[in-house]
Amino acid sequence: MNFNIPTIQENFNVFYNDISIGINASINQSEEKLKTETERRILDYLKSFGIDLTSLVQYESSNLGLLKIQGRMDALYGSVIIEYKKYSLLDSKKELIKACNQLKNKYLAKVTENLKEKYIGILFDGKTIVFYKYNSKNEDWVEEKEIFNEDSLHTWLLYLSGSVKKEVSPLLLKNDFSLNKTVPINFITSLYNNFIKSDSSRVSMLYNEWDKTFRYVYGGVLDDLSIDDIFKDIFKTNKEIKIEDFETDKFLFVIYTYYAFIVKLFASELASVNLKISPATPIKYIKDSNDLKEALSYIEDGHFFRDVSNIDNYIEGGFFSWYLECLNEDLEVSIRNVLSLINEYEPLSFFKNENQSRDLLKAILCSKRTKTFQIFLTTFSIQI
Repeated sequence: MNFNIPTIQENFNVFYNDISIGINASINQSEEKLKTETERRILDYLKSFGIDLTSLVQYESSNLGLLKIQGRMDALYGSVIIEYKKYSLLDSKKELIKACNQLKNKYLAKVTENLKEKYIGILFDGKTIVFYKYNSKNEDWVEEKEIFNEDSLHTWLLYLSGSVKKEVSPLLLKNDFSLNKTVPINFITSLYNNFIKSDSSRVSMLYNEWDKTFRYVYGGVLDDLSIDDIFKDIFKTNKEIKIEDFETDKFLFVIYTYYAFIVKLFASELASVNLKISPATPIKYIKDSNDLKEALSYIEDGHFFRDVSNIDNYIEGGFFSWYLECLNEDLEVSIRNVLSLINEYEPLSFFKNENQSRDLLKAILCSKRTKTFQIFLTTFSIQI
């Protein structure tokens, strides 16, 4: 798989140096010059990752959603407002305060209350960059002033790429990945059919070992709930599926495989944020790969986490990597559809506030529909 982290980071450094060239060309020039040199380079860089924001960005707009505001924003990327200033202008404390007040009071303060957490304000003068985010606890906009460097440029890129992606939230995850949705049901059905038809000794070995080791875990679920309760979301969305067509233990193994697939791929996306390699994420490389099995093995065998954190046993191709042994065209299509769904999410939003991970876990664990997922969390944590 062509996912070389040092190369990705080197390419990003080349991009940063190119941005610096544009900034240097803007010294002693107008803020419009800085804006032009910077915007062109950022848009081209993101486009190289398949993120085309040219149709999203609005320049000199006086409309914030449906709201008419005074003045014109230099650049508006959906929920990201950018104001450019003449090179090094923000070195002056007086000018910094003036520019911050303008961004905060003239634009950000006009955002509808229930949308404020989604908006980001950015001030940039080529030397200093200021990020504005809304703190719902204090009910105010909080500024983060930073020296412009590779780290702050990466944060900037994440905010821009995130402007066309979904926020990680319990509601959206449920809407996309619940067992009664089209993409998941197609994936699970393909998994089950391939599993039943497989004559791979490794697939049989992994299932039998899982069945023997964790029977006491999932057995409790089957005792507490009827088969119809466990699988009702799946059955009611696919009239062709009959309960008697399934071997319950094997079908439950397939459902666990689906959950494991989602968790591992989201984990790799979240790791990419801290690595500062986004938007070059594993999901994008897997999705675009011509050799899907090789690309998925990069995650399933733990190579990604060894590369990024030097962790040898975080994921070791355990019970739920069996599907790699029986890939076919139908399953590959289903996998790519799931990958596309995950790729719609902005991993940075997972770290949006201190309650985000708690709320996600609470939404999962408090749902009656996800009884099997609760048990999966136990088995998956033991496995890895």
